[in-house]
Amino acid sequence: MKKTFMFLLIISILLISGCTTQEKYTIIFNGVELHFRGDLNRAVEVPVFPHEKLIPKMVLNKEIEKITIAIPNTTSAGYYAVAGYEIAFKLTFIYNSIYSPFSNPEILEKGNYTCLYYKDFNKRVCIGKFIFNDEKEIKRTQDNEIVLALLGEGFANSTEIILNPEDGIIFIKGKSFSLEDRNYTDLDLATDKFLLVLFEYLSDRRI
Repeated sequence: MKKTFMFLLIISILLISGCTTQEKYTIIFNGVELHFRGDLNRAVEVPVFPHEKLIPKMVLNKEIEKITIAIPNTTSAGYYAVAGYEIAFKLTFIYNSIYSPFSNPEILEKGNYTCLYYKDFNKRVCIGKFIFNDEKEIKRTQDNEIVLALLGEGFANSTEIILNPEDGIIFIKGKSFSLEDRNYTDLDLATDKFLLVLFEYLSDRRI
């Protein structure tokens, strides 16, 4: 499995040495080519506080049964819809690769959530969205829930990921929605960084 993710390690080495300017939008994971919205060379540079290792510990914890993607009620809803879809789609792929690599899980639609049930592991996780009007509304509703709060232009002063493990919240922040000289936003880069950390973790070990 490590070999399928080797190119990411190569990208990291090249970034450190300053030897690459070529844009990269795909990775190979478990033999599947996965496309991302942002340039992954830039996405890997998005800072994570306090540190990246907390992302898989929070999101892939076996006790987690609910993942809520929180987005603001704003006229820029399209940008958030795209980032939210990327997260939901790739998280589903990630959970399938962990708990159901050779068969499909049982799927149940429950309101704004899609619930995946992996019978062999007696594991269930529901992934859905929540639209908030005020940032004070960003909070989990149960102990085994993780909230992924997407904050873009007008809500974020910088592009970064901030983890709050005590409250079960991950803030994925992109400073600008500008598409000048590129076809992705800062929120896309932060979203891609969040997902890349999970894929890199899974390339090294199984949950």
